[in-house]
Parts: sequence; C-alpha cells; structure tokens
Amino acid sequence: MENTEKQVQYTADLEDISSVKKKVKITVSPEDVNESIELAYERAGATAAISGFRKGTVPRSVLKAKFGEAINGEIATSLIDATYHRALEEMSLTPLGGPEVDIETLNPEQGRPFVYSLNFEVTPRVEVGEYTGLDLGEPQEISVTDLEVDKGIDGIRETNVRFKEVEKNAEDKDMVIIDFTATKKVKR
Repeated sequence: MENTEKQVQYTADLEDISSVKKKVKITVSPEDVNESIELAYERAGATAAISGFRKGTVPRSVLKAKFGEAINGEIATSLIDATYHRALEEMSLTPLGGPEVDIETLNPEQGRPFVYSLNFEVTPRVEVGEYTGLDLGEPQEISVTDLEVDKGIDGIRETNVRFKEVEKNAEDKDMVIIDFTATKKVKR
C-alpha cells in the first residue's frame, strides 16, 4: 500500500548543550503552515454547531473568535507530530525520555514559518580504552573484626525490619502508634 500523505517540509538545527543534553530547533515551512491552517479551519467549520449558521457555513472569522485558541493548538500539535519523530530519526538521536517542547510560534499565521524546539537528554557516548594487561598492583589483605561484622548485620536488619501489630506491653526499640484526642475542660 502506497503512502499518499504529503510530507511536511522543515529544517532542523541541532545544538549540543552538553555531551548528554541536546536542543533541536525545528522550523516548518510557511507553505505547510498555510496548508495546516486551512485543514484545521475546514475541519472546525464542518463540525462546528453555532446558532445562526448551518454546519459547514460558519465564517472563518466567527470560528477564529469562538475556537481560535483550540484551533491554534490543533495546528501546532499536527505540525509537531508531522516533524519531530522524523527530525530525530534523521539526526540519529534517541531521547532518554519524552522531550520538553518549547513552542516559539504560539499562534501559527498564514505565510509565516512555525518554529519550536525540543530539549532532551541522550545516552552518553562512552569510549572504552585499552584495559587488558593493566597493572593492578599487589592484592591487599583486608581484616574484618567480629564486632564490625555484627554491626554490619545489625544495620542490614534495621533497614529491612518489618513491623507487625501485636498486643503486648511496649518494650525498648518497639515502635508504638498512639491514637489520642486532647480536650480541654472548661469550668463553669
């Protein structure tokens, strides 16, 4: 099956903020912005129910006044969806998480480009040098006393302790939960 959908034209510029932080600025062509605006208003006009107008006959000025912000959001989303995955793929970049999107053109306009940036982190490139045959020196003997072993075991016990509810008198190192209500008696 052939993909007949038109590819949105854009330019993408990569800025290396650090070895792991990247910023990609994407600029969508004015022609594709115009087309996206037309499609968004056609869809809105076909489905908008505004008293005094039949569906499909609502003037653009009325649509813009009533739904302009939502339509602008739809246009921005469609342009970002149409470009951002392709731009990252073409640059061979894989974000570690969802990129932060910074939209510079909040209200797409006819004849003007749509500009936004993606900020994200990537896996650092690690170059492994020669490590075989390294002189590690002589092994050092380490001695551990029984007291140090006991302290280590006690520390592990305390971090992994689980409390269970019991009915008995409280003793040293028991965890106690007290539920009380304080009231003040007023003499009359």
